[in-house]
Amino acid sequence: MASRWMCRGSLAWLASSPQRPRRSWPRSAAAGMRQTLRPFWLPGPWRRYWAIACRIVAADVVQHKSSLFLSTVTLHPQQTIMSLPIVGSSLLITLAIDAGIQLAAYAVSAIMQTERFYDLSGALTYQTCTLVALLWRQGGESLTQLSFRQVIAAIMVLLWSTRLGFFLFKRVLRVEDKRFDKYKTNPIAFFMPFAIQIVWVFLTAFPVYIILGNPGSTQPALMWSDIVGLIVWAFGFAVEITADEQKNAFKNKHPQDFVSTGIWAYSRYANYFGEMTLWIGAFILCAGGFVDAWQWVSIVSPAFVIFLLLKVSGVPLAEANAEKRYGARADYQAYKARTSMLILWPPRKDVTQVASEGAVQPA
Repeated sequence: MASRWMCRGSLAWLASSPQRPRRSWPRSAAAGMRQTLRPFWLPGPWRRYWAIACRIVAADVVQHKSSLFLSTVTLHPQQTIMSLPIVGSSLLITLAIDAGIQLAAYAVSAIMQTERFYDLSGALTYQTCTLVALLWRQGGESLTQLSFRQVIAAIMVLLWSTRLGFFLFKRVLRVEDKRFDKYKTNPIAFFMPFAIQIVWVFLTAFPVYIILGNPGSTQPALMWSDIVGLIVWAFGFAVEITADEQKNAFKNKHPQDFVSTGIWAYSRYANYFGEMTLWIGAFILCAGGFVDAWQWVSIVSPAFVIFLLLKVSGVPLAEANAEKRYGARADYQAYKARTSMLILWPPRKDVTQVASEGAVQPA
């Protein structure tokens, strides 16, 4: 699908600019990446930043095209093998480990009728899958042949999953997660969150698993896109940590109130914004390590995270819960009116009176 968009973009660009045919591929690749995420498009100036990032990745891919679109990779002087079977077997092993850990966590949780192991098992699954994909080398390849990009990508997932997993585990030990109340007494229904987590763990880190499965000898040197991806990931990681810690500290002091200070004054769902951003950054970094055209399908990773958090389990559930608890309060309506829902943005001014007039007053 992405390849088809890239080809269409390339033909259209060539038709409009015949005097510069050598620039067609990077522009079409960037257009294909942007088109793939069009259903989850970013508003305002962030759209421009994402377009620039896509062009940087595409330009660097073309610069290293000799190593990115070879159908075979050489591990030894007399041994040439197809890249798809290597990565495919690595992905299957990763998926099997993912499912195995989640099924074991489900069995224990269902017997004890508790959700306390859910987030911790997710973190453990990310870490195990990443380490196995990184350290289990095929075709006689040694660990010394790993590229710097592969090591960075693995560290990114390990850092993020360790931090988030233990943060959520500590929180659930203190405060019961009400989302599981209607599931944990029914073993069949309780299986669904763990099944979803199997898909979540595999798809979110999909581009990381792909480049970890690629032979290290096929990886090009670090490019500008790697630096851009690392910066975007670090920014999203910092935003998510800041949002979680500030909200946690606020709720410890004001358990019945909503947080509207610190980073939460610039986004009502800053933690979700950080989550989306860091996976976009991870994909940008990993894109420089793709060795076959099919590996670009892993753009589903940031698209899946954005869709799930914006349309399914993130913002919709949190928004409904906040509206139920604080919807009748004028200060909450004013906070909603002046604060960006997702993107970090300076709060709007002169909206307090309008929000107050539209608020439902308690009886």
